[in-house]
Amino acid sequence: MIEKCNDNLQESKMARDKKIIYIIEDDVALNHGIELTLGKEAYECRQFFTLGEIQHIEQADLVILDINLPDGNGFDYLKQVRKISNVPVLILTANDTELDEVMGLTLGADDYVTKPFSLMTLRLRVNNLLARAGARQAEYETDMKSMVWFWISAIYCFRKTVWKSN
Repeated sequence: MIEKCNDNLQESKMARDKKIIYIIEDDVALNHGIELTLGKEAYECRQFFTLGEIQHIEQADLVILDINLPDGNGFDYLKQVRKISNVPVLILTANDTELDEVMGLTLGADDYVTKPFSLMTLRLRVNNLLARAGARQAEYETDMKSMVWFWISAIYCFRKTVWKSN
């Protein structure tokens, strides 16, 4: 169901200005309402009404996921997403039992919102999730640069030592 797309997605994510949000919600009116609300925040929203419509989850910067969808269960989909991606996932569902919330968070959701909800609160939660994801990405990139410089320095020192012994 989910395919992994490896065509320099990290580079393309950094090159674009707008964050991409996948809205996976079968209620047409709610899906459009979320899209209108988040579109005002300069996000690019891609709307999906079934799980079968989604191809490459790595293109998303954040996923808003309903649990009860016509062609599958959002929990099962979340399990698949977590096998290939760390994209932030906000579950948005009518399932308001503690057990469902615990299950969603245990499976790797970053937030859990029950219907009915405030669009303003949803917008703030999305902003916060994207800000944290951006901070984690910046920290990762800094760590990677440090590691590369460490190995370059180590190789240089090793080569210098080897050359001196010859």
